Amino acid sequence: MVEVQPDEIVVRAGNAHTHIDLDADADTVAARALGLVCDLLSPAIRIRERLAAGKPYKWVREVCQDRHWVAQEWDGLIFFNYFGKRTERIYQNRILPAGGDATG
Repeated sequence: MVEVQPDEIVVRAGNAHTHIDLDADADTVAARALGLVCDLLSPAIRIRERLAAGKPYKWVREVCQDRHWVAQEWDGLIFFNYFGKRTERIYQNRILPAGGDATG
């Protein structure tokens, strides 16, 4: 989902999200937001979601570089069930082919 707000654009992928400030020219901001959306629809980027007691509390956007996953941006809750059993889910799309910018 893409939200356009007065001072930023927010690109959401599940509970993970990225804020893009509107401090550059409109073409640059639009290219960055749409590039991130395209990358999220390809296998070039994935979202790793961490859970405690079955409830999500932390997300990382990872990009594939040289066949290794590299963390690009972390997102998380301050308050969560610290003592809950930890699990992890990985979300990745294959709707578009890889090969975009993958910089977000």
